[in-house]
Amino acid sequence: MNRGKLLIIAVASVLLCSHAHLAMAADDGPPPSEQRGPKRDGGGGPGGERPGLGRFSPPTDEEWQQIEAFAAENSPRRLTRLQQMRETQDPALRAVQNFLVTRYRALQAMKQHDPDLYARRLEGLKVEDKVFGAVEDGAGAADASPDQKQALREDVRLLVTMNLEEREERINRMAEFLEAQRLKLLEDKGREEELTEEKMAEIERDGVRSLLPDRPSHRHHDKDGKRGERGERGEKGDRGDLRGPPPGPDGPPPGQP
Repeated sequence: MNRGKLLIIAVASVLLCSHAHLAMAADDGPPPSEQRGPKRDGGGGPGGERPGLGRFSPPTDEEWQQIEAFAAENSPRRLTRLQQMRETQDPALRAVQNFLVTRYRALQAMKQHDPDLYARRLEGLKVEDKVFGAVEDGAGAADASPDQKQALREDVRLLVTMNLEEREERINRMAEFLEAQRLKLLEDKGREEELTEEKMAEIERDGVRSLLPDRPSHRHHDKDGKRGERGERGEKGDRGDLRGPPPGPDGPPPGQP
């Protein structure tokens, strides 16, 4: 294994351990089965390749240009490394590209639903890229100078701190959601007769459709007799809001807040 590949593995190990929410294998990168997908002529994205079947889809040329522009601003060292891999036709190129595509999409979704967390993630990306560059320049090597190692340690410590702070925030959000659900359950337990009447009315109106689970919407008649749309379950629904708190677009992996 050449020095370049060892470097990539070393950097990945540091970043995964110290800042998991910025480089989570479960959500910020395609699964191995997709990385090993077959080549297809005319595929979208760099290199004209398409990953295997699954939830990952290759970027269009336009989207890839946006990804490169985003990386140039927030992860310039990683982008430079990617360009070098492309020039040398490194076998790991496709997996790295897929990682960048998936994480970019997750961050764009986060930008829409949680701008504050998105801004924090951008700061984390910049620190991560600084660590990446320092390791690539040899700051983590055994013969690195004390000043290099100390500077690297401070940035790695910052990544760890940012990860812990975000985990704490996620746990607090979950706790708030669970408390709201507990209070809603207590409220609904005192409304059993009312909820029964509402369900009976749904059955009379919609028949067996009213018994289908997780319906995104269903028709109803308003007081004027006109048909319209009604949400999955309103405030007086018999199931309450069981969807849970909205996860981040890159969502925590199972077992991690």
